[in-house]
Amino acid sequence: MLFQKFKNYKKKIALISNSSKNFTYENIDRQSQILKKKIIKRSLILLISENTIGLLANYTIFIKNDYIVQLIDSKTKIIEIKNLINLYKPNFICASDNWFKRNQLKNINLKKIYSNFNTSICKTRFANKTKYNNNLSILMPTSGSMGSKKYVRISKKNISENTKSIIAYLKLSHKHRSITSMPFCYSYMLSVINSHLESGGSIFVTDETLVQSKFWDFFKSYKVTNFNGVPYHYNIMLKLGLNKIYNKNLKFLTQAGGKLDNTKARKIVNFCNKKKTNYFTMYGQTEASPRMSYLQFKYALKKIGSIGKEIPGGKMFLVDSNNKKINKSNKVGELIYKGANVSMGYAYNHKDLIKGDLNNNILKTGDLGFFDDDKFYYIVGRKSRIIKLYGNRFNLDDIEEQLLKKNIYVACKNINDKLIIFTEKKYTEKILLKNIYKIIPLSKINISLQYISKIPRHSNGKIDYKSLN
Repeated sequence: MLFQKFKNYKKKIALISNSSKNFTYENIDRQSQILKKKIIKRSLILLISENTIGLLANYTIFIKNDYIVQLIDSKTKIIEIKNLINLYKPNFICASDNWFKRNQLKNINLKKIYSNFNTSICKTRFANKTKYNNNLSILMPTSGSMGSKKYVRISKKNISENTKSIIAYLKLSHKHRSITSMPFCYSYMLSVINSHLESGGSIFVTDETLVQSKFWDFFKSYKVTNFNGVPYHYNIMLKLGLNKIYNKNLKFLTQAGGKLDNTKARKIVNFCNKKKTNYFTMYGQTEASPRMSYLQFKYALKKIGSIGKEIPGGKMFLVDSNNKKINKSNKVGELIYKGANVSMGYAYNHKDLIKGDLNNNILKTGDLGFFDDDKFYYIVGRKSRIIKLYGNRFNLDDIEEQLLKKNIYVACKNINDKLIIFTEKKYTEKILLKNIYKIIPLSKINISLQYISKIPRHSNGKIDYKSLN
């Protein structure tokens, strides 16, 4: 179980911010003992997440005390949060005081039991009658979802094993400090928090974003040693200038949450080489708690675009359309992952929380990929992101990537076997079709071009395809 070694770190800073008092490991241990007396064992706690010291401290305490934590972003519409409350019947709700003031939760009969750092924990009307699986630890929303009833059931062993692997390959220690560059209900950010705190490091907590100058002021003045981001973040950084991120304390950068364009990745690798720091490309899914592979920096240029190899303790392989294992290099198949970090399955309501492990350490990722002669893996797209046009199969992610190389920003979607291309900028139909025909070598294509004001994105920067209609 995570966070059982905090007594070893004592007065070392665990959480630090510009606006609140620092939280040491000793502080967390002390608050942990207080809450143990106020919250019944194995309670389900809905945590309305924001990047604040109070909420992050409570998250660590809940995990440390073996409560079950259900995460949801505070930006989620209140009607959807109410729906989740009715579906999952949490025993307690933890949120910022401002969130409670803004949102009236009638019929839940909230009773405040604890308050600290502008954060409160309230007891609900739901008694501890629901039976929970003894191994259940965290309910994570699937990447980027806000208000969806579908949650990933992560066990104590899942999260502990994955955290241990991340610490090992990044060589994390008490000397490392990261920064909240993403919402912490996003599995990538949560893995950063878990691995740093488990190794005695620290997290600078801020709700500032990369486009705000304060973020970079904090990054430098509070001696942050590493930055973690998705392709969307790195695209912003390349526009702002990579020197924004550099300071003498910088030890490494990590990138996950999707594939970064090779040209841009090469610029980042060259920057890191010049500054004598490291850059790790990583691959994962919430269903794997979340990390599955990483690319060592020494291979960053030679294997550009690769997701690398398995994390310590994991195993990856490919299967063809007949579910037979692929042993030949450069042959595309579905990526399968095996490891102790694979989650127990999904939940859709409180009745699912008693269920055991339905995955048996095996995750069918739904991603299509191949491995090269050196057994380095590459992702080429999603099974669900394939469209068949006139008997030919095309990858929608590949179409987007090819157009991006020409500075044409689009989002592609398959709607009723028709290729719909959404774009923000009003490129002429002639320019768009000319470039599309170079990618899809067919003289006649079933295409519809849709101009929209803004391509919708999830909080993790990924395109929200469900909102595209």
